[in-house]
Amino acid sequence: MCLLTYVQGQTLEIHQINVGQGDATLIVLRNVAALELKLTAAGIAIPAANLKYNMAIEAVKAGANLTGTVNYAVLIDAGLGSVQGTKIYNYMQKIGVTKVDMMALSHFHGDHYGGFKTLMTTYNVLPDFAYHRGGLDRFPKPSAGSRAGYTTILTREGKPLNAADPNATVIRLGTPANNDIKLTCTASNGRVLRDLDPANRVASNDENNYSTSWVLQYKSFRFYTGGDLNGMEFTRGDLETPMIDNMIAHDGATFIDHATDAAIRPGHICAFKLNHHGGQESTNDYFLAMMQPKVALLSCGYSRSYYHPKIEVLKSLDASYVANWNTTDYVDASHPGLPTSFPNTIVNYYLTNLMDGRDPKMQTADYNGLYTQIGTAATNGIIGGDIMVVVDDNDIATESKFAVYWNGLVPPAGVVTGPLRAQTAAGTNYYRCHKSADPAHVQYILNH
Repeated sequence: MCLLTYVQGQTLEIHQINVGQGDATLIVLRNVAALELKLTAAGIAIPAANLKYNMAIEAVKAGANLTGTVNYAVLIDAGLGSVQGTKIYNYMQKIGVTKVDMMALSHFHGDHYGGFKTLMTTYNVLPDFAYHRGGLDRFPKPSAGSRAGYTTILTREGKPLNAADPNATVIRLGTPANNDIKLTCTASNGRVLRDLDPANRVASNDENNYSTSWVLQYKSFRFYTGGDLNGMEFTRGDLETPMIDNMIAHDGATFIDHATDAAIRPGHICAFKLNHHGGQESTNDYFLAMMQPKVALLSCGYSRSYYHPKIEVLKSLDASYVANWNTTDYVDASHPGLPTSFPNTIVNYYLTNLMDGRDPKMQTADYNGLYTQIGTAATNGIIGGDIMVVVDDNDIATESKFAVYWNGLVPPAGVVTGPLRAQTAAGTNYYRCHKSADPAHVQYILNH
């Protein structure tokens, strides 16, 4: 039997797991040859050569046994508590992840660290090494309770524990032969990429502002994830703006939009997870305009004390409501010649879940407009459940192409409480993001 495999021998997946309250992002490097054998054994048709990256989606949809197909796995954040930890563990088993090589905690809030304790102590899911935001002995200090569920366990188990540094931390994922998939730290402990002045560390008592943010890059493809980082000066401080400015300053890539052939500015990100669950303190228009993303993921909570995601943020993602991002407030000496408007580039945004909107605080014209339409053809929004991004390895040095699969499943009882909107029926969307005529111009964002 002849196996048609990629030169790289592995493909990249990003799983945004529906954990209800909080975040959980699982990055998987899949062995393509092993995956093809699993599909053949299960009697699942192998996709055509130009759609081979779609094998992982077909295997997950069919419930195939994927044990032994994973080269590398990274878990960033783990939801609110034990039920979320169990949900993550069961999801890992479903997609063939039997070992986590690296863990990372974005910041010390319970809806991000809560599930780690269950994963590590109940299911013995222990990484080879781990990261946290750093600055644990400086104000604001994480409480003993918040550290007990993550750093204390890792230290007790003798696992290397590192502070993520936006001036130094770049992690090469995968095997030595295929190590061109990188996680680059772009913010941590109140500082942003390539900001060498310690005095510029944000002055805040808001733990969200100390979140660790990462850019995951596989040659042409880029994905951003950033905990609960803030992006609004008028609320609790803006780190999104200086972070994207420094990403632009240290990005040598020259990409061209697939649809328009227009040049894409440096700092471009193909897909991203919104900071802070779509809270109004984050995801400012300048951040969106400079990233120029095609796809957005929202890990949405169910707590009605937060009301995430905010309608203002949802509008900024939906081109049918906001066709252009307004950057008027960012035209200043540090952004000379900046246009006051940039086209909304987002094709689709995916929410893990969405509250039903019956609370009196949500009974406004805004919420009864866009909010009640999400998940229908009237908007670009999809209520997806667990969301899976799979990168197309074909021509990865010159093109960014990827698929997004959502399973439309409501999580098990206890993971989400309270009434939620109906999920969108399971499906897959395909995206051609950008291209480059010169592989030498597919450069990684540099942080040191």
